[in-house]
Amino acid sequence: MSSKIGFIGLGAMGVCMAGNLISHHGSLNIYNRTSSKADAFKASNQNAKVHNSVSSLVAASDIIFNSTANDEAALSIFREITSNGSGEGRVVVDMSTLYPDTTADLERMVKAWGGKFCCVPVMGAPHAAKTAGLIAIISGADAETREQLDKVIVPAIAKASVDVGDAVRTGATLKLLGNFLVVGIIELLAEAMTLATKTGVPRSTFYEMIKLFLPAPSFIGYSRTTSEMSFTPTTGLNIPLGQKDVGHISRLADEHGVEAPSLRAAKRHLDIAQEEAGERAGEVDWSSLVVGARKLAGLGVWGDEEKK
Repeated sequence: MSSKIGFIGLGAMGVCMAGNLISHHGSLNIYNRTSSKADAFKASNQNAKVHNSVSSLVAASDIIFNSTANDEAALSIFREITSNGSGEGRVVVDMSTLYPDTTADLERMVKAWGGKFCCVPVMGAPHAAKTAGLIAIISGADAETREQLDKVIVPAIAKASVDVGDAVRTGATLKLLGNFLVVGIIELLAEAMTLATKTGVPRSTFYEMIKLFLPAPSFIGYSRTTSEMSFTPTTGLNIPLGQKDVGHISRLADEHGVEAPSLRAAKRHLDIAQEEAGERAGEVDWSSLVVGARKLAGLGVWGDEEKK
């Protein structure tokens, strides 16, 4: 597989993954709608080539990675990708967290263009992306393409991968199931931390116990933010992106007749957190959904009135 790699989307995750790709593969074509982000990336990565359009990047790349915030952005980028000549010999890789129907639409677009499509969302927060500690979920195209793509991704972007097979819907669904577990952990911690406060147990004491009893990254990381009531800068998703993912998971559950009460509770609490955060919601981590649990329990929403 050619090493002419392009990367679109330099958000919190994308900028880390692009940086790791260039470190491992020597050069990288990059494009970002906000050109200042691409220029800043170039300033610290001299082997990056900044393109001023998607079409320019596509013409210079055989493997094209895309990492965008939501379904609408991904569809828009893919319309631009597939409007440029023929996709023969190119592999287009979407790393966004999307609804499975959207991912299937992207696959149809790339196939009609003559290219190959892989769905490769990743599990892990920006700090894991920075250290190439992600888990990549690879699906689509064919076994040979996935195997070759895995060599590009691991260990450059991810420490390990899960090959889901040809079905991109399955890959997109697996990513949402992973995020279902994460938001479930956050909701559980929010409820427990709120109960701890109401019963007089210091949040810091509860946090110390969690670190010993449940020493998994998600439990430790999110119990720290809910204990300290410190949600900026974000350690995972911000509130709007969290709401997007919760919405996708809720829709998936509804379409398949699955009750998900923890998800409904998380959505309710996240809605309250967004209302309380106001214009700052995009800067606030989604673990701030504890704000919703606290408000409904009659506590001060940001925890300033009691000791940690």
